[in-house]
Amino acid sequence: MMLRIVATSAGGDTARISLPLAIIEVAIDSGLNMAQVSGNEALKNIDLNRIMDMVRQGAIGNLVEVESADGDTVQIFVE
Repeated sequence: MMLRIVATSAGGDTARISLPLAIIEVAIDSGLNMAQVSGNEALKNIDLNRIMDMVRQGAIGNLVEVESADGDTVQIFVE
């Protein structure tokens, strides 16, 4: 299974990240946060532990969708 992150800025820049869930487990064990994994500061408040808890409970598809007041968007989903 893959965790996918798509971050789009209001200016039109897009970052796409695909990570195997096993790498996310290692990141959690190492104390990394989502901003460190993705390089996007907008994701610093995303809790990797909660995302992995959702996945362990069978969540697939869109897990998080965020749109900031200035038009930046972030989608996190599992495929």
